[in-house]
Amino acid sequence: MAFVLIGRIIAVDQQQTIASKTDSTKTLQRRKVYLDCSRYDSITGEQLQENRPLLEFGGKGLDQLNELVKQGLKKGDLVSIEFVVQGNTYKDAQGNTKNFTGIRPYSIERYVPRSQQQTQQSAPTPQLAPAPAPAPAPQPQAQTQQAAPAFQEGNEKDLPF
Repeated sequence: MAFVLIGRIIAVDQQQTIASKTDSTKTLQRRKVYLDCSRYDSITGEQLQENRPLLEFGGKGLDQLNELVKQGLKKGDLVSIEFVVQGNTYKDAQGNTKNFTGIRPYSIERYVPRSQQQTQQSAPTPQLAPAPAPAPAPQPQAQTQQAAPAFQEGNEKDLPF
């Protein structure tokens, strides 16, 4: 099952080359991204809950990350990251079975909030021909009702509430 994480870039590390633990002739490429996914109060802007995950990219996700960096990805930019939770079982030096759970990001792209998406989609389209003139509005008939008396300053007892 895939999940999506949306947050602001805090930092993007330099790409690293790491020797494979299983095959000494192979190397792996990785790059770490530090995000701010904290929750904030929408009125006061006060931080409600801190959440700053560090994600390690490799493979195709690393290629996407490198391309975004080339395009000017910087601190404070909003991104959307797709990832899977991956669990593995292994035996330690004493022969005990252990479990390891990790997050493996595989896709990253710039995130555009829905409010901005709707604004971009509802931009006016150019008209090819002028719109027809509206029909004249019907003229109102003379009204026989009296106008309401104006509020007089200092007379709070006359207020309707």
